[in-house]
Parts: sequence; structure tokens; C-alpha cells
Amino acid sequence: LLWQGGVVIGRYNFTLVDESVADLGYRLAQSQTGRGIATLGLGMALAKAKTALNLSRVIAQTTLNNLGSIRVMEKCGFVRTGTNQGAAELHGQKVDLIGFELCP
Repeated sequence: LLWQGGVVIGRYNFTLVDESVADLGYRLAQSQTGRGIATLGLGMALAKAKTALNLSRVIAQTTLNNLGSIRVMEKCGFVRTGTNQGAAELHGQKVDLIGFELCP
């Protein structure tokens, strides 16, 4: 969890999909976006998870229009692995997802 003044403003989670591979998920309060907080928090979470979970790879996905999340992952060293067309549903509409990967 990411705290500010006693309030949770974000979270980062790593779900193991293999012995040394984790799927990343994260959220940041809308009021905190655009200030570099997600990038800083993800950097710290990755450092801790790599050591604690002995990860060889971290994977993640986001929607094509989530430019903030795309920038955060790229700033933290993730590379794009491809696009999954219609892979998710958001507000009743099929959306494309961009896959990302980090090999620490």
C-alpha cells in the first residue's frame, strides 16, 4: 500500500503466475495522478518484490488509452510485448490491452 498522511492513495500487487513470474496490478487515487507518485511507488514495489519473491520476470497489461499507466511502466523499465485485441471489457465495451514485461 502507498500511504499519504494516514490515507491509502495507492496499491501495488504481484500475483505469482509461475515460480518466478508475477503479474503486476496497481491503482492510484485519481487525485494523485500526474505527479510521479505512481512511478516512484512502482519502483519501490518492484525492488521489494524482486527480492522477496525472487522474480525473473514481471508481466502487466493496461488498456490502449491508459496513457498514464503506459508511461509509468515504461519509466520503470517495462517493454511492450504486444496488443491483445478485445481482451477485456470496460463499461460494457470490448477494449484492447497492451502487454508489458520486465526482466530484472
